[in-house]
Amino acid sequence: RTQFYWDLIPAGWQMPINQSHLTVHLPAQAHDFKCAVGVGQTSGCTAEGEGTDTLTVLTGSLAPNTPVTIRVGLDIPTPSAHTLPWSSRLDPVFGRHPVVLGGVLVLAFLAALGGFTLTRSTHEKQPAYPLMYAPPDGIGPAQAAYILTEKVDNKAFVATMMYAADKGAVQLSQDDKKWTITGADEAGWSKVDDVTQTAAQSLGVIGAGESFTASPKSVTAGEKLKSALSSFKTDTKGWARTSGFMAPAGLGGMGGFVLLVAWGLTIWLGAFNPLNMSAVALIPGAFGVFGLGVGMTGAGTKRTPTGRDLWSRVGGFRRILSTPSAVDRFDFSGRKDLYTAYLPWAVAFDCADEWAKKYRVETGEEPPVPVYFAGYTGAHTSNYVDQMVNSFDSAVSSAISSYEATQHSSSSGGGGFSGGGGGGGGGGGSW
Repeated sequence: RTQFYWDLIPAGWQMPINQSHLTVHLPAQAHDFKCAVGVGQTSGCTAEGEGTDTLTVLTGSLAPNTPVTIRVGLDIPTPSAHTLPWSSRLDPVFGRHPVVLGGVLVLAFLAALGGFTLTRSTHEKQPAYPLMYAPPDGIGPAQAAYILTEKVDNKAFVATMMYAADKGAVQLSQDDKKWTITGADEAGWSKVDDVTQTAAQSLGVIGAGESFTASPKSVTAGEKLKSALSSFKTDTKGWARTSGFMAPAGLGGMGGFVLLVAWGLTIWLGAFNPLNMSAVALIPGAFGVFGLGVGMTGAGTKRTPTGRDLWSRVGGFRRILSTPSAVDRFDFSGRKDLYTAYLPWAVAFDCADEWAKKYRVETGEEPPVPVYFAGYTGAHTSNYVDQMVNSFDSAVSSAISSYEATQHSSSSGGGGFSGGGGGGGGGGGSW
């Protein structure tokens, strides 16, 4: 005999009931039929239908959240229980249907496979770096550094100005913490790349006598520098694409956004569990883990065959500048001017110290100060490169900070009778 329990009126019913008349149809005749009103009670209602397959339950007034329960014996086999491989406490995680869970796991696997495939599509095997004793023709330091690393480092802007100065297009001069870029020989611009020309044009130093001063406290200079740096990075990346050296890869520029959506969806599904099955969060989560590479720097682009050839040659040139003389020698005899000529490239490649050390080892002398740094006041020639670049860097970043401080100040404010607002400035250090 099977014992059957049923809450005809559930405990969650939140409205009062004046009276109830309930009818139950059973698959077999009822035996030992009883009804109860309230949790843990054994009476409180009228039960009719003993020995039949139709039961009637009558109650009086019921307060909110008061259950009405019946218990009846049925001469039928007890149905087999629906069992799951996990306890009921894990139902909010795995759900109630193993087949659905299996489908979720399959989708999670496919999402992981898709993320892994996209990540692999952005990977590039590094080519061999043959020894190159000169930079590739037709490009500047910033372009070379981007082809090498797929990054436009802020030092590349400094290197670009140094490159323009080395070609005689501008003159760089220092006055305490200020740095001034002055246009020099107009013929010098024909010797530099388009990105360098555009960077100088954004600062207004194209043409003899035209100048721009990066002063740490100058808001106007900071505004111009911020705009120039933004354009410089865009122009460098755009040059690589339009010249056929870079092509879209993976999810292109959407990689970071897609990852943010995947991780946000994972957290939302796991925390709020809107489907009563938090395992569903494995689907976007698996993509977020195995597709992490699509959001990395440079993952949205891939070098073309022409770009890989240029990458190889740029890497070979950096190898000459950065490796110790005991590994790859550079013959300075009769060409000591090559040290200063290649210094902008070393700054862009972030190996200026190694390049200076190589000069000392092979010549037994301290590196010369470039002639285009007029009035440079470095303390000692042995470390002038770091001092020079950091000084220029500090002047630029401080000017930008001064400009940004005014933007923060103008956007803040107050309300009521004692409203106010303000902002602050600062600078120094590196970008």
